Formats: sequence, structure tokens, C-alpha cells
Amino acid sequence: MYLLQNIKYNIYNHTKVNIISKFLGIDERIIKDYLKEISHVKINVPGMAAALDLIYVVIRALKPNIIVETGVANGASSFYILLALKRNKKGHLFSIDFPNLDSTAMIPQNKEVGWLVPQILRDRWTLILGKVEEKLPKLLEELGNIDIFYHDSLHTYEHMMFEYKLAWGKLNKGGLLISDNIDLNNAFKDFCKEVKASWIDLANVGFALKN
Repeated sequence: MYLLQNIKYNIYNHTKVNIISKFLGIDERIIKDYLKEISHVKINVPGMAAALDLIYVVIRALKPNIIVETGVANGASSFYILLALKRNKKGHLFSIDFPNLDSTAMIPQNKEVGWLVPQILRDRWTLILGKVEEKLPKLLEELGNIDIFYHDSLHTYEHMMFEYKLAWGKLNKGGLLISDNIDLNNAFKDFCKEVKASWIDLANVGFALKN
């Protein structure tokens, strides 16, 4: 059973490497190295975003300067993003979260938003507490342009489209829009079609490239 699971895991990883390599136009060997680099890091908390290793790999490969994230909860995705930025030795993450708004976030009692992020990674992190509808427009206006936008907040069609459209206008050419839980509705696919973006779906996490 273990051997079979290991074979399936290796096939799955090879497929991920191939897809990401072609999508970003980056050599497979580089993607493999980054995937191997993060393979030993595992965070197991309720409500954890899917495909965090892929987000890490993409950030290591693209080496962005500015990343904006909506939805933090325990901070699993923030941890992976910030770890990638630390190893890149460049970049900053701006995260927006409204504490206790999402009943599915399952933050343990006596824990704060983003508690999984250790102090050693927080020098490249700005955490903004408040409603995305109020904080995101102002933040994007202040930043001017961004390199990566990651959606993991309210997963309704209307809210996802709101975030996508707002962030897309501020994404630099070659920038990336990443969205978790794209299987919950058609917002991501509809948006990519609307803006004619190249996109891929890996473990229900969507990656759209701004050409």
C-alpha cells in the first residue's frame, strides 16, 4: 500500500511540475528544486488552503516584490508565502482579514489571526484587520501596482468577482492572480474568460497570468 501511495504521489508531483513549468515558462528543474525545498514543510490545521506547496513554488520562481492576500484565518497560506519571500530575500506580503467573519476558518480559542506565522517571518508582512470591501480598494490604491494577488476570503460568486476585478487592474504585466476554492462557483473561470487570461487549475486553486 505504501509503495502504491508513493508512486501516485510522485506521478502527481511530476504532473504539477510539468504544468507549472509550461504555464510560467520556467525550466522544470527549477520548479522541481523548489518543490523539493518545501516538501518537508507540513502545516496541518482545519480549514487549511489547498496546494500551499504550489503557491510557495510559484512565488520562489517569480520572485515578486508585492503580494496582496485576502483571507488569513490561521495563517497557513501566509506562512508559505512569507517563507518563500524570506528565501527569495525580497518582497512583501500585505494580508487583509476580518476576524471571526468566516465561521469555517476554525481558528482555535485564544489564538489570533495569523498565529501560525512565526516572528522570524513577520518582517516582510503587513496584516490589515477589517472588511475586504473596505480595506482592499484603499490598499491597492496606495500600493499602485502589485505582482501577485491571492484570494482566499469570502467565496461567493459576487465577492470573488469583486476582488478579481479590483486586483486585476493593479496587477503588473506578467503578474499572477491566484484563487483558492475555485470549484465552489464559476467566478474564476468566468473572469478569466472575460479578461482573456491564460489560466490553470491545480487542486481547485486557480492561477491566472496577466499577459
